Amino acid sequence: MKLLYVVVLVIVLLNSCSSYNDGKKPSVSGTIVDNESWYSDMTNDVLRMNVTVPMPNTSLCAEYNDTAGALRPCTLDDIYNDTSSVDNYNPELNVILSTSFFASNVENAVFESRGFYSRTQEQKSYGIKLNSKIELLEKQRKFNLNKHQTDASRMKNKLAFDLFRMIPNVTSLKTQFVNLWINNIDYGLFTHIEAPREEWLLNRGWNKDDNLYNANNFLFSHRAELDVDSSGKPLDSEAFDTILEIKNGTNHSKVTEMTDAVDTTTDINQVIEKYFNRDNYITWIAINLILGNQDILYHNFYLYNPKNSDTFYFVPWDYDGAWASKKYLGKVDYGISIYWESTLHRKFLSIKQN
Repeated sequence: MKLLYVVVLVIVLLNSCSSYNDGKKPSVSGTIVDNESWYSDMTNDVLRMNVTVPMPNTSLCAEYNDTAGALRPCTLDDIYNDTSSVDNYNPELNVILSTSFFASNVENAVFESRGFYSRTQEQKSYGIKLNSKIELLEKQRKFNLNKHQTDASRMKNKLAFDLFRMIPNVTSLKTQFVNLWINNIDYGLFTHIEAPREEWLLNRGWNKDDNLYNANNFLFSHRAELDVDSSGKPLDSEAFDTILEIKNGTNHSKVTEMTDAVDTTTDINQVIEKYFNRDNYITWIAINLILGNQDILYHNFYLYNPKNSDTFYFVPWDYDGAWASKKYLGKVDYGISIYWESTLHRKFLSIKQN
């Protein structure tokens, strides 16, 4: 761990300044700083979550094997068999959520399947979102419970985000082990990872209107799906989300500006200086290379763009495939070549000094 910390410190040296689009002060400028106080309410104890599914459920959906059929009360089977995140079948259950220190006997949350590839696995991952009228739980409204079936240790993701709290120039996410019970049946150990959304911004003292994006199929080139109108609203929100899913914010014109700049013949270092924070960008690349996290070309990262700022910051996401077997580490095929299809990364890393 000390070696990782030292290596990252050595290779991130330069600070860059952002330019702002209307003179107002953004939440973050220059180097992004993580703050240990953000994680002070966390505990190392395994948190027990109890989910009770009232039957028949008040949430309606079609049956999972007849998604075009008639609506009827949703069931756990519908949630379990929701194996695609990109179709129009999105069943939810209205549930009662209680934890080790939070009790309820009324419906207070929505329960659903989550993940992309993980939806097709036998052991599922789930999302729980508290209703908007319910007070936040540990300053969070959305809980991402990941099973990490492909990680035999079940620890890689948590270990990575605990480590990021000690590395400069990136911000981490809260993470905690959870023992999930559904209708008094033990579903075993899950890892909760904080949801990057409005609460994530507010918990850090940032602007609730800052822009936040989840990369779904994003290679830092402008595509028609990312077109916006004069107010920065996507012309086609669903198409926009297939490339860069909007998690927060209303004006997304900076995405167009940034991708257009990357696509031009402008010196990529000038593009980095204007639209990214160099320390944050290089640190994000470095931790992926050192941890052997390979599945980050077009997804598995967030982009944070403070309101009134040109700058996009990389936020790490999904590290259960990191800490790769040492047979991969140090091999050319798993070095910077994994970034080559991305316009931004290819241009930046093609410069020898970079």
